[in-house]
Amino acid sequence: MAVPASWDFQDIKWELNTDIYVSSPSSLHLLSGRYHWNALCKNAGTLDIEQGQLIDHLQANIPAGHFPGLFFRAQAPVGQNTPVTFYCAMFMTTSTRVYRVVNASWDLVATYTNDISLAAATWYLIRISWWWAYDKQNVKSTAIRIERWNGDAWVDWGTQYDTANIGDGTGINRVGVGRNSGSTYSTTIYHDDTEIWTPSE
Repeated sequence: MAVPASWDFQDIKWELNTDIYVSSPSSLHLLSGRYHWNALCKNAGTLDIEQGQLIDHLQANIPAGHFPGLFFRAQAPVGQNTPVTFYCAMFMTTSTRVYRVVNASWDLVATYTNDISLAAATWYLIRISWWWAYDKQNVKSTAIRIERWNGDAWVDWGTQYDTANIGDGTGINRVGVGRNSGSTYSTTIYHDDTEIWTPSE
């Protein structure tokens, strides 16, 4: 896991866990906090990603309602850890939901069907991609694709489109990891080996 100095943490207790991880020496262990919160990367080159990819190992006690989350196009400058406008992918047992959050108001963009049931205490390698596209009505949209690595190949869960287009031309589009939990005090959510990609890479 990248050093904590690379992240803005939102109202959260966390640690670098040296017992449960994908790559030594540690993973990011989210201990407790808000129902929906995140840690946004603040490294140079990650602050305005209108189009990109997040690749992340994640795990949680998903059947018990503790859902790991991936965030992109967060409208928050460096140092601000409470964005109110962003996209969020929430990973549940048999499905994954992508939400558009505008001024703290949550709207469901799409529901994806997972290719397997996500179990507790199990690492999953997930890739989420977003880019500018045009939907079937030829309207400019944000295309959002989610995939899972099955050990041999990426399994495509589908591509959905949102015409609201958060972050279009704003100059601030941050990415991060986090949680969406049915319990304020979940202690089961982990992230590790997070990769952030832009089209130039």
